[in-house]
Amino acid sequence: MKILMIYNQYLYRGGEDTYIEELINLLENKGHKVIFYSKDSKNIQTLTDKIKTAVGLFFNNKIATELSEIIKKEKPDVAHFHNIYPLIGATAYRICKKFNIPIIQHIHNYRFLCPKANLYRDGKICEICPKNKTLLPAVFFGCYHDSRLATLFFVIAFLFHKLIGSYLFINKYIFPSLFTQKYYQTSLKLKKKHIVYLPYFVEEIPQNIKRPKYAPKKYYLYLGRLVQEKGILRLLQFFKNTNRKLIVLGDGPLKTKIYEEYKKNTNIILIPHSNKKKVFSYLKYCEALLIPSEWYEVLPLVYLEAVQLNKKIFLTKNNNLMVNKFSKKSIYIKPEEYTKYFTKNNIRTVQDISVKNKYVLNNKFHYTMLMKIYDHLK
Repeated sequence: MKILMIYNQYLYRGGEDTYIEELINLLENKGHKVIFYSKDSKNIQTLTDKIKTAVGLFFNNKIATELSEIIKKEKPDVAHFHNIYPLIGATAYRICKKFNIPIIQHIHNYRFLCPKANLYRDGKICEICPKNKTLLPAVFFGCYHDSRLATLFFVIAFLFHKLIGSYLFINKYIFPSLFTQKYYQTSLKLKKKHIVYLPYFVEEIPQNIKRPKYAPKKYYLYLGRLVQEKGILRLLQFFKNTNRKLIVLGDGPLKTKIYEEYKKNTNIILIPHSNKKKVFSYLKYCEALLIPSEWYEVLPLVYLEAVQLNKKIFLTKNNNLMVNKFSKKSIYIKPEEYTKYFTKNNIRTVQDISVKNKYVLNNKFHYTMLMKIYDHLK
């Protein structure tokens, strides 16, 4: 089978990138041909780039030409979409439809309901747009890239494509999270025949991973993007006033601020995001993984990796994370309860077992289900 994989890369690497890379490897190892069509948001640098990008949200002739040539040459069986903003846009749906290529949209965030994609603003969950069935409030708040002008272009372009029916060309939505699936169903009134729940998978982590050379004997681990909605600032503020070791492994727009503010704290160790081997070594030997997210996480890949390694996991007590519970070693806490759980003599212990339906998280199950989705649409 030939699969056209379409993805607009973000400024900073995240779980979506990891999933797409592993998915491509999985499909290719099974003998399928993957045509990977991608654009990188890092290429938007000049004012001219920004103007072209804004105009391209309505119709992008370059994208239309490139995709048309690829489809004519490769004749893919399905088109599997991930993030399309801002450089690809809904133009790609129309081109695939023109050539009668079935379209699958993988949902990794809340972009169809929120220009910012994370339903998060001013340090807390914001659901004004989905609850009012309009994206216009986002323009007032300047949610898209912290710019009212950029948000205005995004919202008008989104409404334009909604008006001309571009999103109706999507044949199937894949949701890695039951919470996110229900949220979209409620907000967009999606029909059941157009949706499917398929959790992410994680490749098997090698058992012979060595302990990180310079890691403390005991430490907690934060692994992820350095952005406010991930709860990293509140977590750092708490650990700043303790003697417990915290390793922060990641990259993102808050990197400079965090490095400057916490470089003198000897119990907080800041490490740039690195290769998988190094990441897994820190994960395997930590006391617990911390996922302090303040937004509606879809399904963090690092959570599934920690489950595979049978690690203790502290997660924010949000419904979205509690719905997708795969491990009895998951502990749900509110950020204001950090002191309760991390005081010297009160580190909560939990039962040692383990994974709810472990088969669901491996690549064999994922591949089987994905093939059923692809075959159904051909």
